[in-house]
Amino acid sequence: MRCGTQLRICQTETYKQFRVILLYYVTYIGFGLGNILEASSVWITVLISAERYIIMKWPHLGKLYFARYQGKWQVFITVCIAVVFNFPLFFTLKINTSVVQGPNNTKRHFHYSKLTWFGQSPYYHTFTWIRFICVQCIPLITLCIVNFMLLRLTWSSYHNQKAHQLSQQSYMKRSSLPMTSGIDENNESCCQSVNDIPYNLQIKPQAISNFTTQVTISKDIVDNTTIYRNNSPTPTKRISLRNRRLERSQQANNKLSILLMTVIFLFIIGQIPQALAYVHILELIVPRSCIKCRPYSALYKHFSQLLCLITSTTNFFLYVGLNRNFRECLTGLCHTRSKDKIFKR
Repeated sequence: MRCGTQLRICQTETYKQFRVILLYYVTYIGFGLGNILEASSVWITVLISAERYIIMKWPHLGKLYFARYQGKWQVFITVCIAVVFNFPLFFTLKINTSVVQGPNNTKRHFHYSKLTWFGQSPYYHTFTWIRFICVQCIPLITLCIVNFMLLRLTWSSYHNQKAHQLSQQSYMKRSSLPMTSGIDENNESCCQSVNDIPYNLQIKPQAISNFTTQVTISKDIVDNTTIYRNNSPTPTKRISLRNRRLERSQQANNKLSILLMTVIFLFIIGQIPQALAYVHILELIVPRSCIKCRPYSALYKHFSQLLCLITSTTNFFLYVGLNRNFRECLTGLCHTRSKDKIFKR
């Protein structure tokens, strides 16, 4: 961290001590901890995408192997593997102090980070390439394959639901045809009997009673059919409910697909440039003999770290915006903390 001489705060002893403390933190803690969190995030993302595909493809296996308590253990084991895998990175850098003679016999102490014997050994060179393959290359290829299969599965399930809905709709139409035909026949018989009344001027009392019973029976049939129609759930209501469920499931699948594809895109933007910023990998692109390239390589390292931080922050807002379960869990956690603070007061 460098600070210009124009700012007064840069000349204070507090700021100089803060620079030294921050340098120690980044060298001995921040470098290894950042790599652990990076590997954990990448592997958990792969685990979530694989879990989602298995649950949609084989629901019985999803319920058997991906329950809530099993998911907690899977995340815990993944984090432990990431800690063990990235533990050598805590011994990669060290801080050296150089003393420079100033005017009037004054001494100035400069602190800078440097590679340790492990960082300069071929073991670290090999470890860097293994980490690049296990944390960047393999997860990226796996995420692309799994999400492509997930998109295909989502699209096929949507078409199957649509075809099932159309078949149910046609079945309801065919089942309602006999009922309407029976009602029409009864109505026609009633109309014929009513139309025959004016032509029968000499009607016997028995015929009149037969006519009244026929009219009342037909009226009862029509009334019962109307009551059944009003009380029974109509096909249109059932179809509308199925359409709403289908739209909701399709929206949820679309949100999940957008979420996973955006995570892959952010993974490419943030993780790959940072992986290329390692010393041994960057030396293959920028040779040591190029003295003019050193400032640009240093700028590239800082830019890759900043880009990784931005993409990691974007993932949080992405989960909050598109994942309802994550949003509900976060709001519930905030509400419980606010209630605890109120009770403490």
